[in-house]
Amino acid sequence: MYCKQILYLSAVNILWAHWQEPEKFIPERFLKGKDTIEKNSFIPFGGGIRFCPGKHVAVAALKMLMVSLFEKYEVELVEPNKPLKTVFKLGNTCQEMKVYLTSKSIS
Repeated sequence: MYCKQILYLSAVNILWAHWQEPEKFIPERFLKGKDTIEKNSFIPFGGGIRFCPGKHVAVAALKMLMVSLFEKYEVELVEPNKPLKTVFKLGNTCQEMKVYLTSKSIS
């Protein structure tokens, strides 16, 4: 005899214990950084055997967006001599990076 358990992951993302007004679309709540988000309070792609196959599509789309931006624009730091504000977590993450985007000339 065994017991199946199913975790309703989207419910985790809207818990009142973790978020103020969880039903509202407030993307600014994520701008404060990873330190302000409680661990396991936001699981956008699920996990385990039910891991969202769309994650790979989303990552590929973001990479294509970045390639497209670098293809069409010159990217320069606003203050190139100023050190970047970085945080080391599972990789080096830039907290803030102000850049100029200049359209590349079409030849």
